[in-house]
Amino acid sequence: MENIRLALNSLKANKMRSILTMLGIIIGIGSVIAIVTLGDSLSNNVNKQFADFGGKNVSVGLQAKPQVQLDAEGNPIETPTPNPSEEEMDMGYGIGYGDMADYKEPSESDLITPEMIEAYEKKFKGAVQAVSLSEDIGTDSLTNGHNKTSAHLLGINTGYIVTNKLELITGRWLRKNDLTEIRKVALVSEKFITAYFGRDAQPEKHIGDTITPVIGSTTTPLTIVGIYKTPQNGGYTFENGSSDVFIPITLGRQLTGRADGYSHITIAPADEVDAKQFMQQTGAFFKSYYMQNKDFDIQVVSNERYLKSMNETMDKVKLIIGAIAAISLLVGGIGVMNIMMVSVTERTREIGVRMALGAKQRTIMMQFVTEAAVICVIGGILGVLLGIGIGSTAAQLTGFPAFPSLTAIIVAVSFSMAIGVFFGWYPAKKAANLDPIDALRYE
Repeated sequence: MENIRLALNSLKANKMRSILTMLGIIIGIGSVIAIVTLGDSLSNNVNKQFADFGGKNVSVGLQAKPQVQLDAEGNPIETPTPNPSEEEMDMGYGIGYGDMADYKEPSESDLITPEMIEAYEKKFKGAVQAVSLSEDIGTDSLTNGHNKTSAHLLGINTGYIVTNKLELITGRWLRKNDLTEIRKVALVSEKFITAYFGRDAQPEKHIGDTITPVIGSTTTPLTIVGIYKTPQNGGYTFENGSSDVFIPITLGRQLTGRADGYSHITIAPADEVDAKQFMQQTGAFFKSYYMQNKDFDIQVVSNERYLKSMNETMDKVKLIIGAIAAISLLVGGIGVMNIMMVSVTERTREIGVRMALGAKQRTIMMQFVTEAAVICVIGGILGVLLGIGIGSTAAQLTGFPAFPSLTAIIVAVSFSMAIGVFFGWYPAKKAANLDPIDALRYE
């Protein structure tokens, strides 16, 4: 306690010098904690978006097979077969390989057919929550008096609503009979309602109203049957200001004349299903249809694995940036050592008097080590407060608040104490080794 009291008195006697010495410690620790907090906020953002779009969803798509290369004599050239790791298999690699250079546009016979999907749903009944189908129909500008907006038309099935976790404001969702009977109906966003009918438009009053986009080459009147909430993360809304208008996929295909098949589908498994096993079984099922296909195979990818990979990458980025910020702690530590060397020189007579009165070398050494540690601890605490303030404010601005982890705070303060002891040891050792007689004569 005596050493702490002496350290605090020394800091009070040289306030400006003490503050400047602490500055490197404050900035270093503040930067680290702010970066960790902002990184956690971004991770929360990514996790939230994946959850909104179905974090456990499985994507099934066509992938071009490697084309067989022939030598000069017409014999096939053997190419090494990829040997994916277990982690890659979990992510879906190895269920279909291909080279983008070998890619060719799939024909109608190559597509995933409605019959395949129906057989899949029947076989995995209970394990499948929904199968999402979608088709980009195009974009059209719609005018209503002085109001003008751009509508991005997307043909969907009922499963699309489930896998993308859309939220209904008023009206109803698309139904199976909307698809089977190819009804001219539409789901629009609240953003579309505001843009098309005016800012004061009330969504519930526009159920049953008609919009007339051009689909294919035909002006098609569509009856609004439901209005969904525009996602806060910006999904279903494009940079050009257009908003998704969902129509039955059967209607879109009929009007555009497209083939009745899919190059890509998304599957939402039931909550209790083992994601890894489900993905492997799904891959095996669809792969069986492509055993004899020369050009295409099936690739299955888990969104959950993508999320894990992204989080691991973000953790590495946070670590690297945090390490760069921590360099200022090293600079601060050097500053502490420099100031302590000056302090030893200025207080040489004081050290001599204490040693003449019976103070041991160990006592003198502990005095100066404690002083250095106190400087770094105070700087560490101020740095933590600064980091929490900046990090929390920045996280708040992103829309995903985050508070620094207790572990990060404890590590930061402990590190600052370690710096104080490490860089304070040499000046303390120098003070303890002073000759009492020479110290008393020092002026």
